[in-house]
Amino acid sequence: MFVVAVSGDIGAGKSTLTRLWADLGAEVTGADEVAKSLWGRPEIRAAAASRWGDELFDPQGTPRPGEFLRTAFASREDHRFLGELLHPLVWDLLKERSGRGSWRVLEVPLLFETGVPEWVDATVYVTAQASVREERVARSRGWATEDLALRERWLLPGEEKARRARWTLANDGDRDAFLREGRNLGLLFRRLASVVEGDTACGSPDEAARIARALVEGRLVACVQTTPTRSLFRWKGRVEEHPEWVLSFRTLEEYQGPVERRIRELHRYELPIVSFRVPSRLGLDARLWVTESCGP
Repeated sequence: MFVVAVSGDIGAGKSTLTRLWADLGAEVTGADEVAKSLWGRPEIRAAAASRWGDELFDPQGTPRPGEFLRTAFASREDHRFLGELLHPLVWDLLKERSGRGSWRVLEVPLLFETGVPEWVDATVYVTAQASVREERVARSRGWATEDLALRERWLLPGEEKARRARWTLANDGDRDAFLREGRNLGLLFRRLASVVEGDTACGSPDEAARIARALVEGRLVACVQTTPTRSLFRWKGRVEEHPEWVLSFRTLEEYQGPVERRIRELHRYELPIVSFRVPSRLGLDARLWVTESCGP
């Protein structure tokens, strides 16, 4: 699985971006919804009430928006307390709620303030000028300028978030340009998520070398490693034991068919076995290298 975490300034357009990526096939999860679900836990409500009082909650146990904003954002210490109360649990739940898709997107407003876990592969920061964002939130949420400033005053500066992010997208007004850039980045992520590993076995080192070179020079795979082994198998009713040379390679899902066909063309076995699997863990730079090494 390939995991992308997205953050952004309030009103910059991170939700627009993640909806676009959902249309491209990403599985999107929002940290805000996960955090809201935590208020259903008695121990979370009790910890908040012990600091800010029971008046923070309505009769159903839900934080009152106005009271919550007045108390939890009152000081840097209050804001830090809230983060330490919720965010470790939010990250745990985000990790647990992984689906079956190969490309997962997490929308995390406080991504850089809380720290990026090692299991997140790529980070994106969405930004826009303050005046643009003030106009957007006034129109869409009815906020005054001071409402936006209050919510952002304990956050990292935009320059620092851009420094920490692997990709930064600006959304200062040209919506079509922002959507084009976002789509192109999403298509790259979808390709990065499609990296697969594969292997096949050959009956001689010369055959293994010939097939390996054909696959790499044909840009069907990024790399091939050859490992000598000894295989025990049943074939046409008899148990056979022979030395073999295993070819292990990395490619993209779209090249699985061409890779298998090319191996069958060059292989002397009557039934060459070619298998593919999704890597349990592969870093961003390695994925970029594989995508750049395969195809035209």
